[in-house]
Amino acid sequence: MWKLDDSYFNYSFIAGYGGYVFGNKGTDPTDIGLNNEGAVEGMKFFQSMREVVPIKVADATNDLKTDLFQKQKLAINMDGVWQMSNFTTEKLGFEVGAVPLPPMPGDKRPIAFAGVKGYLVSSFSKYPNAAKLFIHYVTSEQAMVKNYELTGIIPARNGMDQNEAIKNNEIAAAFLEQFKYTEAMPSIVEMDAFWSNTMGALFTPIWDGADVKQTLDKTVENMKTSISQLQQ
Repeated sequence: MWKLDDSYFNYSFIAGYGGYVFGNKGTDPTDIGLNNEGAVEGMKFFQSMREVVPIKVADATNDLKTDLFQKQKLAINMDGVWQMSNFTTEKLGFEVGAVPLPPMPGDKRPIAFAGVKGYLVSSFSKYPNAAKLFIHYVTSEQAMVKNYELTGIIPARNGMDQNEAIKNNEIAAAFLEQFKYTEAMPSIVEMDAFWSNTMGALFTPIWDGADVKQTLDKTVENMKTSISQLQQ
């Protein structure tokens, strides 16, 4: 189970077949690929999954799936790396593992969104040098390993995948394998139009049996309207 109306997770189906949010590696808001042939194919596969997960979109919440998983009533919980410190054998009382997203029909691999966390120094800081020293420390390998041990978050730093603490963790290894099939979330301001026009609004009608192409076409038109309003 996963949160059925969540664009973050559902984008994997779209991108796996060749759909995309914005062209030119997420930088061209005039080129929206959410209703191309690949996106339609991905959403048809998403729609077919209702036979496997016969539940209403509104009922497939994070709280529900987490509760079912913790009570051993859900075999597979589609979630993110941020749950590594919560979903452990020690905390749940049963063995926990992780695997990359499996191939879809046609041997297409789901392409998940990838994002990283960064540190910024405010230009209004009275102590910019101290802030920079702090950032240099928290982004050091030593500090990032400690952060990983405390939170389970895999550090976004080159070479950390070879660190013994991470490399020898089978769950972390599964996420690192999935990382080979990811793309960076677009960071342009027009990305707001994607979230506001897809989160919930797009996936509920498709899940309920609506025509996939027509629904995606309408979503893209709504995104274009939202983007034009942002630019005014």
